[in-house]
Amino acid sequence: MLVSVITATYNRAATLPALFASIVAQDADVEWVVVDDGSTDDTAELVVAMAESAPFPVRLLRQPNRGKHVALNRGIPMARGSMALLIDSDDALLPGGLGRLLDRWREIPAGRQSAFFGVVGRCVDETGRRIGDSFPRHRPVDCTWHDAVYVHRARGDRSGLLRTDVLRAHPFPEPDDRSFVLEGLVWRQIGRRYLTRYVDDPLVLVNTSGHDRLTRRPLGEICAALRDYHAAVLKEDMPWFRHSPALFIRAAVQYGRLSMVERIPLHRQGAELPGPARLLWASTLPVSTLLSLWDRRDRHEGGSVRPGS
Repeated sequence: MLVSVITATYNRAATLPALFASIVAQDADVEWVVVDDGSTDDTAELVVAMAESAPFPVRLLRQPNRGKHVALNRGIPMARGSMALLIDSDDALLPGGLGRLLDRWREIPAGRQSAFFGVVGRCVDETGRRIGDSFPRHRPVDCTWHDAVYVHRARGDRSGLLRTDVLRAHPFPEPDDRSFVLEGLVWRQIGRRYLTRYVDDPLVLVNTSGHDRLTRRPLGEICAALRDYHAAVLKEDMPWFRHSPALFIRAAVQYGRLSMVERIPLHRQGAELPGPARLLWASTLPVSTLLSLWDRRDRHEGGSVRPGS
């Protein structure tokens, strides 16, 4: 089974060789699709050089800087594999990771695979420590994205083998005014139609020290994208409220806070939400207001505003 490893990259010439080496070390049939999102370093030349020595096909596409979501939308249609792995250019595959996940996928009876989006394993940091919550170690969990998040409360970075045809049918949104969107907007759409098999097998080593990771980016750069995500939680996911009320309270707080940062009037905020979500948002407005005032103070003092809790 051919696996298409798809990487969107921007000015990561320093980290791409480690990712390349980790792909070479896999015991699997792979290709590597690299989308250079307008890099100003020697990323393109480096990928061409690595392609000359690679034991698998490497294809490079260059585009003006539009953001990771746009780069993935260009790279996914280039994939020839039936399964795809989306991996950041400063991360790496763990030894044997692809083989482990392929075995897990083959454990799903062929007659049932059409009901599944893919099989997802866990990530570790540079020290080998697990990132996020765990699923049961000795058995897979087959569920929707919503159940994974709200019922099983499996949070933190995860990565896996995903059906390429499903990814093609669900591209990431490309708003004209955004350089960033949260991938969860797409995963929730796919989760309405497909199951995912979640396993505890490790797949990806995540570089947690990268300066451009989400938690280190100024709020102004990602505010609209974060607001869209929390709005989707409140508008679409309230049936799962009883499973994880704290997550919905947090979403209501952040929705109000980020809307204030975007200078969206209260009447427009409330009008956007359905009844139960509107009540939750209204009850958390005092906290949202305090956080937005804190954001303004940080900006006034010249600090970098962070996404918050």
